[in-house]
Amino acid sequence: MKYIILLLVMALACNSSAQNKPATAIVDTQVYTFAEQMPEPDFDLLQFFSKNIRYPDSLAEGHGTPGRMAIQFIVYEDGHTGNYVMTRSSGIPAFDRQVLQTLSKMPLWKPGRHNGKNVKVYYSTPLSVHIE
Repeated sequence: MKYIILLLVMALACNSSAQNKPATAIVDTQVYTFAEQMPEPDFDLLQFFSKNIRYPDSLAEGHGTPGRMAIQFIVYEDGHTGNYVMTRSSGIPAFDRQVLQTLSKMPLWKPGRHNGKNVKVYYSTPLSVHIE
C-alpha cells in the first residue's frame, strides 16, 4: 500500500511539472522617440533622396511643385527601416506614394542605442521638394 501512494504522489508531481509553461524570452516591443544614441544613416540622406525620388512630368501638369513634406519611419535594431508614414503630404497623392516606395529602398542605418542595446527608434524628417 505504501508503494501505491508513493507512486501516485510521484505521478502527480510529474504531471504537474509537465503542465508548467516553458520560460519565454522577454521581447522589447517599445519604439523609442528618443534614445541615448539616435539612429544615423551610413549614407548621405539628402543625396539618396535627390538620386532616387523622381517627379514625373505627367504629375507636373496641373499639379505644380509639391513643396514641403514630412515623413516618419522606424529604424529597427538591425538598421533596416520600415513603417513609413507621410506626416505632411505634398498634396499630390501619386507623388506621396512614390516617395514612400522610394523610402523602402534605403540602405541600412546605424541603429539607435539605449542602455547599451540596439533599439527601435522613430525617425522624422522634413523634405523640401524643388523641381529642376
